[in-house]
Amino acid sequence: MTAPSKALLLKRLCLLCLGVMSFLSQAQRDHLDVRISIDLKQVSLKTALENIELKGGFYFSYNADYFNYDSLIDVQAEQKTVKKILNTLIPSTYSYKSIGQHIVIYRKGRIREDYRIAGYITDAFTAKPLHQVSVYNIGSQEVSLSQNGNYEILVAADKQKTILSFSKKGYHDKIVYVDPGDEDLKNIAMVPLENSIEGLTAKNIDSSYSTLESRRLVRWVVPQNIIINANNLQLYQTRPFQLSFLPFLGTNGRLSGTVRNNFSLNIWGGYSHSLRGLEVGGIFNINRKAALGTQIAGFFNLNGGYTRGIQVAGFSNYSGESTYGLQLAGMNNLTIGNMKGLQAAGFVNVLHGKMDGVQLSGFNNVSTYNVEGAQLTGFVNVAIQDVDLAQVSGFANYAKNVNGLQAAGFANIALKDVNSLQVAGFLNLAQNVKYTQVAGFTNISIYDNSGVQAAGFLNYAQKIKALQIAGFANIALEESKGAQISGFFNYAKYARGFQLAVFNYADSITSGIPIGLFSVVKNGLHRLELSADELFPANIALKSGVPVFYNILKAGLNQTDYHLTYGLGSSISIAPRYSVNLTLTYSSIWSRQRSAYQADLYRFMPGINYRLNDKFSITAGPSVSFAAGKPVQNADLSRSLYSAAFFDDFEGQRRLQMWAGGFLAFDIF
Repeated sequence: MTAPSKALLLKRLCLLCLGVMSFLSQAQRDHLDVRISIDLKQVSLKTALENIELKGGFYFSYNADYFNYDSLIDVQAEQKTVKKILNTLIPSTYSYKSIGQHIVIYRKGRIREDYRIAGYITDAFTAKPLHQVSVYNIGSQEVSLSQNGNYEILVAADKQKTILSFSKKGYHDKIVYVDPGDEDLKNIAMVPLENSIEGLTAKNIDSSYSTLESRRLVRWVVPQNIIINANNLQLYQTRPFQLSFLPFLGTNGRLSGTVRNNFSLNIWGGYSHSLRGLEVGGIFNINRKAALGTQIAGFFNLNGGYTRGIQVAGFSNYSGESTYGLQLAGMNNLTIGNMKGLQAAGFVNVLHGKMDGVQLSGFNNVSTYNVEGAQLTGFVNVAIQDVDLAQVSGFANYAKNVNGLQAAGFANIALKDVNSLQVAGFLNLAQNVKYTQVAGFTNISIYDNSGVQAAGFLNYAQKIKALQIAGFANIALEESKGAQISGFFNYAKYARGFQLAVFNYADSITSGIPIGLFSVVKNGLHRLELSADELFPANIALKSGVPVFYNILKAGLNQTDYHLTYGLGSSISIAPRYSVNLTLTYSSIWSRQRSAYQADLYRFMPGINYRLNDKFSITAGPSVSFAAGKPVQNADLSRSLYSAAFFDDFEGQRRLQMWAGGFLAFDIF
């Protein structure tokens, strides 16, 4: 064998440098997703693979007998993923997988008979045995851990070579080919990262767990060997579906911590690398990295990375990085990073970063940086830096600067300036106030009140004849003849006027309407609606309020998308059994496959309603829809939401469409 040329040695050294730097800067990278540009004409497959290696910053590992190197090929790609390029080069009888700094190419085939192969694993420089090295059989997906250097794993008695991967944090991965029937001891020496290149010191990563997996709760529900394999194996797989009963008992087996799932059903609980889609857990869901989509758990959701989408849990939600979307928990939400969206918890929300949206809790909200939105709670709001919109609480608010509203039942504290309004039941404190401070705690009217009630926290009366206005809640035990306006909740037994709040309740309302995010009138309108339209054949909605004005919460899906909808409606009677229903809705449309935002949809739907009996009615009518698609880099790539639109144009990077359609709905009273 001739000595390698200087050019080849230089290329290998560059590849090694790229590999180490890539490992240090982005240890969770899937090399199959790397985008490269390449233009080669009449070259061998070997040359093509070497060029792809150099551009991608990784190594190929494969049996040299697999391919015919004599034939010449052309390779042309512009910013395409390595996976797509390999699909055009490698026959379909082969598959490939990203493991550490390698892309392993192997032949597909059935495992006919297994036998065990064993050996000893040591540090290449100290010759000391290595404990808890993950040994992974790529063909059978069998994985085992070494014990004090000794390992043993199943391999297949097949005609082709078996590929074994040896992985441990702080060491370079090792790829070994086992010949068919080879039962000799396979002793392995692994090279530490910090000794890989002279003069270049890499951080030695020990076997300690990540921040998420060092949590006592995670270590209690996830077996240690599952966590170790997940941290050792830089193996990234995406699977459309997984079913598990416990983190170690499911379709992903002991490799569950290396798999990204599109749909995950965890009967008791599950443990995965990440999520892109929907995950449902009877008790808990745990993802080592990011979650994009929707997580629903009976007790808790834990994500080590960022969260984009929805987290719903009976007790607690945790996001190890920023959250974009909704966190809804019975007890508490915690995000280590920025939040853009809504945090809603029965007890407390904690955010270690910037808030751009709303924190809503029964007891306490905390944000360690600016709040560009609102904090709403029953007890205390804390913003370590500035508040630009509102803090509304039952007891106290704290912020550095306030550029909007502070409203509290007891005290407001702004360490520096207040540029708008402070309303409190007991105390307002600020360095500079440019507009208004109003204080007061509660109003109680034992009998009738013919004027105005205004309080920072609570108004209480048996009868009110003019106005109740409060930062948190209004209560009229008997009758309200004027208006109830509050920041959160209104209650009246009989209301002869209007109610304005996030939530409203009344036994009955005459000569008025409740206006808010959601209103309940005991003797008013309550309907469950099943419907279909030209875009979504399956929809379900909840309507609540009074006939002249009611709120709508709606969801639905089709083959490719789903929507979440909020709307307003009005029903006008025109005959004993007939009425005209006018509905105006806003929908956020998301892709079912990737849980990616697709478009905003606005609809006006007038319909004729026929009441079949006391329990059921049917509504049908036309609709006019306007959709604004998600912004894209190239407007020509924007997806058409509806093919029969009478208006279809682009505005900047958004696709705008308008069309006429129809709907059919079945209401249950």
